[in-house]
Amino acid sequence: MKNASMTLNFYEIEKDEKSKVCDDITRRSFQVSDFLAEPSVTKLIEIDKIIVDKPYRNSGYGSEILTNFCKDKDDTIIIVGAGAMSSEYKEEPSVEEYRSLFNKLDKFYTKNNFEDVTELFGTYDGSTKKTFLCLNEAGKTAIEDRKEYIKKD
Repeated sequence: MKNASMTLNFYEIEKDEKSKVCDDITRRSFQVSDFLAEPSVTKLIEIDKIIVDKPYRNSGYGSEILTNFCKDKDDTIIIVGAGAMSSEYKEEPSVEEYRSLFNKLDKFYTKNNFEDVTELFGTYDGSTKKTFLCLNEAGKTAIEDRKEYIKKD
């Protein structure tokens, strides 16, 4: 039997709640707070983790789950904070292990219509965790808005 799990958090913000949302960051990850501060973001899904049983990895099962989940969500920002899972690594991974892990994660998420936006949104330093953003309509808009904001700064 194939087995996988996906843990996520969903946020929906009314325009008039925007200022209150940015003040209360105690129950959210840093990457969620960064995205919620963006003016165009009103719906956001943070995929906390996707775990596919080891025998079924690299067989397309994770891609199938992610593709089906992201379908019909063009108005929603979908982000993933990807890094080493403590269940997979008993100790902090070495630089080489992170490099190998990020190479695999980059290939997986790029193949599934996500882009590494770690540097653009500045949430993580990219050495132990990266932020990937789904390139649906909402994601493309967020990238364009962020680039415009950076140009003005």
